[in-house]
Amino acid sequence: MLASIAALLCSIVLILGIESSCDETAAAVVENGETVVSSVVASQMDTHGKYGGVVPELASREHLRAIVPVVREALERAGVSLSGLDAIAATSGPGLVGSLLVGLTYAKSLAFARGLPLIAVNHIEGHIHAVILESRRAGTPVELPALALVASGGHTHLFRVDENFAYSLLGKTRDDAAGEAYDKVAKLLGFPYPGGPIIDRLAPHGNPLAVRFTFAKMKGNALDFSFSGLKTAVLRWVEARDLTADIAGRRALARTTPHASLEEWLAVTPPETLDLLASFQHAVILELLTRAAASAEQIHARAMIISGGVSANAGLRAAARAAHLPYPVHFPSPGLATDNAAMIAAAAFPKLLRKEFAGFDRRRRQSQVGIKQWGWRFRLPNSESYDLRRPRGRGCRGWQTKPSAPLLSREPVSLPRTAAIIRPWISPRPRAPTCWYCFLSASEASATCCWRLERSTCRRCSACIRRRICKPCSIRR
Repeated sequence: MLASIAALLCSIVLILGIESSCDETAAAVVENGETVVSSVVASQMDTHGKYGGVVPELASREHLRAIVPVVREALERAGVSLSGLDAIAATSGPGLVGSLLVGLTYAKSLAFARGLPLIAVNHIEGHIHAVILESRRAGTPVELPALALVASGGHTHLFRVDENFAYSLLGKTRDDAAGEAYDKVAKLLGFPYPGGPIIDRLAPHGNPLAVRFTFAKMKGNALDFSFSGLKTAVLRWVEARDLTADIAGRRALARTTPHASLEEWLAVTPPETLDLLASFQHAVILELLTRAAASAEQIHARAMIISGGVSANAGLRAAARAAHLPYPVHFPSPGLATDNAAMIAAAAFPKLLRKEFAGFDRRRRQSQVGIKQWGWRFRLPNSESYDLRRPRGRGCRGWQTKPSAPLLSREPVSLPRTAAIIRPWISPRPRAPTCWYCFLSASEASATCCWRLERSTCRRCSACIRRRICKPCSIRR
């Protein structure tokens, strides 16, 4: 084991990373976990901008169109073919299910066809490794244990990072993420999507102390975040003033000029609104840095990592430098702050050393223990036994064929298509009731949730029973 790790460290290891968790299709080739050989990102900003946010179905379709040319472009820029790679890494979550499925399925196909190891990477872990990658290359590695603040449009988390990249969750948002609050406030004031960069550019032109925002006092874990109150306070501030004409003017500018300059936005934004934007950004930055500093002090951190899309905010970077914290604060470059595939490949390198590979089968995780399957076992004329199963659960459709014993070869097996051929070998398999809403096991189910679909709910879904209505299907009992 140690000899193989030493051999990998002494050789050149190329990993292809694929990222498709939200609205960017990205591919990158990284050498030894610290040198970005190539990085290609296909953004869907123009597709989703007209809707004011990411549309999951459109994002999945755009990923399907872009995944093949993006990976080919990344390999061409790196001057390497698939046979020259050592592993393939892909984002396995969190993110939009349809978007993740595109990138992960394509990565599985490439790894299976070429016989390469497949590495599944958590998207949040990738953001942390975006900073570690650049700090190693700059000669200032991050000292551990470190405090990692990952703030983006979908996540706001605090992690303790220990040796061998072991993570402990310290705090997270209980409602909106920091980037989500930026985008929703921008949309409320008539700015286009994404609104975070626009607010960041306009905030220096206002007074950050003009509008007073109160901070949420968290019960339980004091390190958790909450940004829904700030968003609601901005809404009440707008409702108390007649800003209809100003908002309409900014929306008209967004329609006619999709990429307006700073001067154009300043022309349609009065000083009162600029003060609001500056105060909002000041409140968000203070909330992030206050809880991050408290977390770092609690774990005696030797460094702080701030990553994610919000880390590209110029106000946040300036405030972190002005805070004069007793430890270094590491930020990624703007190109690696948002979603990219280089961070996925960098996060996969330690997993490659530890040989933490993902399988090609669809295994049921602990959180999916309630997804029930039913089907029939049949035997083909060549005496190979198969299970014909149909998954039952939210988001599962279609039939699956799964060998009852692992095959020793990759040769395709022709399965019978007609029920007349299958019927002589069919034997029924019993069903097990599972909660349709929260996917708990059958032993924890307690009452029928929907009589028409013959599914059941459990004690966790007691609110569904009390209302006498099924949440997933909205059918009254």
